[in-house]
Amino acid sequence: MLSTDRKPFHQGTTRGRRRARRGTALLELALVMPILAALLLGVLDFGRIYAEQLTVTAAAREGARAAMHSDDTTARNVVISELNGAVTPNSTGSLCGVPICVDHTVPTQVKVTVNYTHSFLFGLIRNGDLALAASATMPYTAP
Repeated sequence: MLSTDRKPFHQGTTRGRRRARRGTALLELALVMPILAALLLGVLDFGRIYAEQLTVTAAAREGARAAMHSDDTTARNVVISELNGAVTPNSTGSLCGVPICVDHTVPTQVKVTVNYTHSFLFGLIRNGDLALAASATMPYTAP
């Protein structure tokens, strides 16, 4: 007589059970690894955005300090030298049509806005570029 309640091969031996566990671990790794990789690459991209924003904000602040006592061209040159090639200013999203705007509309202060584009390194979140801006405002003071 044949028994109808046979166990599968891998359940009956120790070697088969180990092989099944190893296969399960490999399958779990294959399912989780792309998610972890995407998360890591996204964190790296947003870290770059944060570092660029800090650099551009500091450059705008130095440009506003320079604009208090000099002309707009000098302020723009100060901003470009402070950026030191970290980002390239552009006029995307700019209200004044140029990458570095020096605003004297309020008589007691000067505002410098720097517009730039961040190119995603890995393109996971959005394909293309992200237009960003940073600005700084300084009150006029006596030299």
